Amino acid sequence: MGEVISLEKDTIKKKSIEKKFIDLKDKEFFLQFKGQIFANLKIVNNKIMIYPWIFKEDLDKDKVERDKNDFFSEYDVYIKMKDRVNYSFPYSSIQMGAITFPIKWYMDSKLGNVESGLNAMINVGYKFGKSRFVKFPYEEKAREYKSSFSVNGLFGISKIELDEKNTSLSKNGKVEGSIAAISLGSSLGYHYNDFTLMIALGFDLPTSNRNNWNFNGIPWLGLGFGYNFLKFN
Repeated sequence: MGEVISLEKDTIKKKSIEKKFIDLKDKEFFLQFKGQIFANLKIVNNKIMIYPWIFKEDLDKDKVERDKNDFFSEYDVYIKMKDRVNYSFPYSSIQMGAITFPIKWYMDSKLGNVESGLNAMINVGYKFGKSRFVKFPYEEKAREYKSSFSVNGLFGISKIELDEKNTSLSKNGKVEGSIAAISLGSSLGYHYNDFTLMIALGFDLPTSNRNNWNFNGIPWLGLGFGYNFLKFN
């Protein structure tokens, strides 16, 4: 494989010299959105390797032209990183993670009715943001930082502690103990690398004693923290 740098700078003449290799037919090879080419990026030996998403049409009638223009299959394309230069690219991906909501407030209730505990949920969503690469002269490897926002769906099993503050009296006079509940919701998240902060809106659906629980059918607001353990980008 050859190594191709699309733009080189002559440090003696102090001007840029652009090297044009081949004209690519965007209509035939790339999924475009407002002039952008979608690609995967990876740091290899302090180079940002570019792996474009190639979408080929049926060009059997002109196979010679197709092979001629298949530039990225024949060459490595990369950006050679310079020290202390911040390279920034927009990115998006599907993401899945585990989120813990230690604080949940049931709306339309007193502020004192705040539930605390390990309310773990699974979130699946779509995130979009910036991917940044930087190389420092005193470090061998370049760094990568990602910051993004996301829209998510939530699902989990919660534990609800029943007491005199959150239940109505039953025929026996009181309801106490613990019950399981199915928790559903949606959230907005902020991500920095693999760590997540979320604000969520959801419902708890008790599996028993539903009529005695005061917050049945009442949505909650939650603040959650998590870690992205499964990546698709």
